[in-house]
Amino acid sequence: MMPKGKSPLRRWLLALAVFVWCAGAALTPSNAESPCLTTEDGRCLPAPVMATEGLRPRGNTSLKHASPPSKGPGALVRRRDEVPPAQLSAALQATRRPARGLAARGWWRVSPAPGETMDDLLARLGAMPEIAYVEEDTPVEAAYVPNDAYLTSQWALWVTGATDAWDRSKGRDDVWIAVVDTGVDTKIPTGAFAAHPDRPARLLWGLDLVNDDDDPSDDHNPGHGTHVAGIVAAAMDNGLGIAGLCPGCSVLAIKVLGADGRGWNSDVAEGIAYAAYWGHQHNKRTIINVSLGGGPSTVVHEAVAYAQGLGALVVAAAGNDGHMAPNYPAALDGVLAVAATDPSDTPAWFSQYGDLAAPGTDILSTIPWRVGTVTEPYTLMSGTSMAAPMVAGAAALVWSAEPALTAAEVRERLLSSADVPTGWDPSFGVGRLNLAAALPPPSTPTPTPTPQATPSPTPTVIPTARPTTTPTAPLPRIALPVVVAVR
Repeated sequence: MMPKGKSPLRRWLLALAVFVWCAGAALTPSNAESPCLTTEDGRCLPAPVMATEGLRPRGNTSLKHASPPSKGPGALVRRRDEVPPAQLSAALQATRRPARGLAARGWWRVSPAPGETMDDLLARLGAMPEIAYVEEDTPVEAAYVPNDAYLTSQWALWVTGATDAWDRSKGRDDVWIAVVDTGVDTKIPTGAFAAHPDRPARLLWGLDLVNDDDDPSDDHNPGHGTHVAGIVAAAMDNGLGIAGLCPGCSVLAIKVLGADGRGWNSDVAEGIAYAAYWGHQHNKRTIINVSLGGGPSTVVHEAVAYAQGLGALVVAAAGNDGHMAPNYPAALDGVLAVAATDPSDTPAWFSQYGDLAAPGTDILSTIPWRVGTVTEPYTLMSGTSMAAPMVAGAAALVWSAEPALTAAEVRERLLSSADVPTGWDPSFGVGRLNLAAALPPPSTPTPTPTPQATPSPTPTVIPTARPTTTPTAPLPRIALPVVVAVR
């Protein structure tokens, strides 16, 4: 005799209910955190989010250190491969000097004790058995030359053939262009700033590695990173402002330079590693634009090698110190070093040497729209900082049109298709960017045969005159601050 309430039908219904509940739980997205790019000291650098989704919930402390990190002078140490991160962390804590682990594998940043010289710190750290290599964390700067002139059109798009190239490709959202810079105008309309009306349509928020938080907004004046982002991917066909080279591509904002346009190689290395890691995790074709420069750095060298190992293409500004070898990271192997040209198709007076040149003087692009500060959120800037995103955007269009290419093949395509102006100095690269020539030719459909007809007299065709382009009204002059050129 069955116990009361336990008939076969009820047991079957109960089992079915349990099964349905379990299946539903398995299919429901969990609230667990997404995978992390874990730093040497165990912090989580979370995945980028679309700008349209808003910032990550405030109170995210995964980026914070136990004590605020010093952004002043510091040393960079590379632990030995056989030494676990926890062992080096304990050894560094024993020195009583502030230290933090980087996203670049094996690397830590150590600040000097009060009154301690950099030479003494390097010597002390170099003598530790857990450490394989030590170097000073040297500064970097944005590579632009201020200029308060104004222009009535985007001359660079015409000279590089971008307008012809758009007939074949406007980019794909599975191509990422990481802007490793002062940040990008990411504010939403309810903030202190208004959202830029012409910002990239697919803008992703990365990180602010200067202030160690998850808001990579551009606080630089006049907005170096926002200007770079506009060159690569400002919105198109919206009836506003300018057009970026690859408007259909995604832009990843990573802040490594402060409001003064300066930063440290340790942050640059983390920014490069972050872009490469998450691009690889999301199966994106990743281009990393670095419009900044400084001296040689092993940590940046290893970060670039890491990015290249994950299939990313690194594009860097050559520098603005005149006719000499490029700065770092542009000077590293495999990095596409970009020199700048002027409207006469000659190297700009400030440009250092590179692998390829692109327009870099009087380039019109976006700046942060600070409410009540400017009437038009656009201005002109000059520098190899502006030339590099021209090449990064071109690489993104090529990769969008031919997704089977590797980063090295995209690089070679840009180099092999360059224009060589008359009297060109090869020290500045193989020539000037020709985007239209870099893209594959448009496909032409096979014509359908038509019946033969008796030919009629052919009339003389009188060609019509080509319309003259009417320049738009000049933009207001916007004074730009004086910034020391990169070293």
